[in-house]
Amino acid sequence: MGGRLKNFPVPFFSVVMGIAGATIASQRVEASLQTGAVVSGVLLLLSVTVFALILCLYTVKMMLYTDEVKKEFRDPVRINFFPTVSISLLLLAVAFSPLHPRVGATLALTGAILQFFFFLVIVAEWIRHERFEIKHMNPSWFIPAVGNLLISIACTGITPAIVSWFFFSAGIFFWLVLQVILFSRIIFNAPLPEKLVPTFFILIAPPAVGFLAYFKLTGVVDNFATFLFCVALLMFFLLLSLGRMFFQIRFFISWWAYSFPLAALTMASLAYHHHGGGEVPLYFGLGLFLLLALLILFLIIRTLIAILRHEICVEE
Repeated sequence: MGGRLKNFPVPFFSVVMGIAGATIASQRVEASLQTGAVVSGVLLLLSVTVFALILCLYTVKMMLYTDEVKKEFRDPVRINFFPTVSISLLLLAVAFSPLHPRVGATLALTGAILQFFFFLVIVAEWIRHERFEIKHMNPSWFIPAVGNLLISIACTGITPAIVSWFFFSAGIFFWLVLQVILFSRIIFNAPLPEKLVPTFFILIAPPAVGFLAYFKLTGVVDNFATFLFCVALLMFFLLLSLGRMFFQIRFFISWWAYSFPLAALTMASLAYHHHGGGEVPLYFGLGLFLLLALLILFLIIRTLIAILRHEICVEE
């Protein structure tokens, strides 16, 4: 057990992101279809339970294996997964807000502070680095910086408007910068390692979450909002055309990178429908939600099997 705890990876928090994202998506679907909140309630309970379990395990790892945690933070890839902790809190805040506003506000402020801390520390690490190379660039680099967009969603109405606009601006700015660097890396350099191939789905998240954040801030679906939504769709269809590439890889915890981006696009599609987008986005969003539900179920089962088979939480 000790050896497995020592190798317990911080990317495990992406499991919470996937389930919490599915929780919010199910809330939006239930609101659209005017059904009960049974599915979202179960998913919310599961999200909180999984978050508490993973947080406890990683906290124990921090106390017993401090050097291993430092090693993860110095890793050019894993450093970018530390903000999955704060993003998980922000997603739980969004999920709790309609049900328990005070709990949602507390989680939102805690997640926002932690996310801003990770953002400053990691981006500063990028700038003054001595170890990063272009081959280390991959879609997980969007997590520390573009995760700021979620603060705009979780904290609007809780903090002054300028705070939400600040984090929205930071997220959009770094999305554009990192997008250019990433495409340069994947086109003109060696392919991503097999383990990181699922992170390509992260490309869907920034424009989809950006659309949701922009709408939360402005209350309108204008040309810029439509642009963000269409870019998210573009990334989805582009990745769909590369489908065979994703089916050829072995299971890694990085497979959870499929889940949250699909949840974000589901929510964006439903929001676009509700605010004048026509019926097509509604049916597309419902179809995505069905796909997301099956994916979450598959990922949970596959992750449990991998744990039992000792395929994850092992030394690399």
